[in-house]
Amino acid sequence: MKVLIINDHKDGGGAESVVAMQYQLLKEAISVDILYGDELSPEINIFSYIYSYKVKKAVVNKLKEANYDIVHLHNFYHILSPSVLQALRQAKKTNHRLKVIYTAHDYHLVCPNSGYYYLKNKSIVNFQINDKWPWMFINNIDKRSIIHNLLKKAQWFNAYVIHDYRKVIDVITAPSFFLKQVILAHFNAEVRMIRNPSAPINNDAGVFDKTADNKLQLVFFGRLSIEKGLNNFIKLLSQINDIPYHLSVIGDGPEYHELTKLVAQYRLTDKIKFIGKMVRSDLLSSLKKYDLFVLPSVWYENAPMSILEAAQAGLMIATPDHGGMTEMVEAVGGGYHFNYADPGKLRSCLIDAQRVKHQKPQSHINDFAAFLPETFCSKMIDLYKEVLSNQSQTHE
Repeated sequence: MKVLIINDHKDGGGAESVVAMQYQLLKEAISVDILYGDELSPEINIFSYIYSYKVKKAVVNKLKEANYDIVHLHNFYHILSPSVLQALRQAKKTNHRLKVIYTAHDYHLVCPNSGYYYLKNKSIVNFQINDKWPWMFINNIDKRSIIHNLLKKAQWFNAYVIHDYRKVIDVITAPSFFLKQVILAHFNAEVRMIRNPSAPINNDAGVFDKTADNKLQLVFFGRLSIEKGLNNFIKLLSQINDIPYHLSVIGDGPEYHELTKLVAQYRLTDKIKFIGKMVRSDLLSSLKKYDLFVLPSVWYENAPMSILEAAQAGLMIATPDHGGMTEMVEAVGGGYHFNYADPGKLRSCLIDAQRVKHQKPQSHINDFAAFLPETFCSKMIDLYKEVLSNQSQTHE
C-alpha cells in the first residue's frame, strides 16, 4: 500500500498539526509520501485561486512518479485550489486502483465560507444545517472585502456547482458527528467519523495553590479572531458584577486591538488580562493554575482540541451549546453551556464553577482512547484497506 498525503500548508493551525502527526504515524507502518502546496510555489492571483492549471499539472506529475493506491487529501482551497480534485480525477483514469480520502477540517465542501456562516451588520450568523447554496450566495460571507466575498463564491461555484469535483472523493472523514451531519445534509457521500489525534499531555509540571482566594480564574487560549466570540463574551461579563473572577486571554490575532478597546470601554482592565501568545509547552504546563476554560466561539466549531487539552489539565469547561463544541464537552465528561441572549445563564455557570473550584482537579475524559494517535493511525490504515478491498471486489 502506497499513500500520498496532500495539504495546502506545511505550517499553520490545527489542520496542519493533524497532517504532520498523520504523516509521522503512517510512515512507521506503511509507505507514505507527503505533498504541500507551499512546495509547489504556485502563482497566487484571482484566477489561480479559482482554478490553478499550474497546480493541476504539478499534482498530475507527482501522481505519475509513483503508483499510489491512496491519496489522502486535507485542506486544498487556499493554495492548491479545487484544481487538485481535477488532477485526481484525471489520475483515476489511468490508475484504476487509486482511491481518494478527504479529511474535512471545516465546511468548505458544503459552503463557500468554510466557517459555515455569513455576516450581518458585521456580526456572525451561522447558517442552518439545511440551508442550500443559493441562500449562502445571497449573503456576505467574507468580512474583508467585496472582492474576497466574490472570489470565495466564484471558486466554490465553479468547483461544486458547475463541475462538482467532489465526486472524485471516495470517502470523507470528519472529526465530529456534527460536521458529518452537516456534510450529509448537503450531498450524498460516505462519511466516517474519526477523531483528530491528540497525544496525552504531561500536566505534572507546575504546582498551583487554588485555595489562596475565592476569585474564579478563567482562561481562554486560541486565535483572537471574530469567530472566537471574545467580544460577545466580554460584553456578557460586563453585566456580571457580583462574582469575583479574572480572565486571562492567551493568544494573538486580528481582533487584539478591538478587544483591548472593548475591555477599556467596559472598565474591565482589572479583571481581564491579555497575556499574548505562549510557547505551546509553557501554555500547557500553566493551565493548572486556572479553574475554568472558556471557548466562547460564535461559529460552529468543528472539533476543538483546546477543550480536550484543558480537560486533561483538570479545568472545568464552558462553551455555547452549538456545533462540535457540544459533543466535545460531552466527550470530556461534561461542562457548562451559556447563551449569548441570556446573561443569567453565564452567571449561573460562574456561580457553580466558583462553588466547586476548590475541589481536587482531575480529568474526566470519557473515552480518551478515541483521541490517541495510535487509535487514529489504526483507523486510517483500516479505512485504506477497506476502500482498496472494496475496489478489488468490484473488479472481480
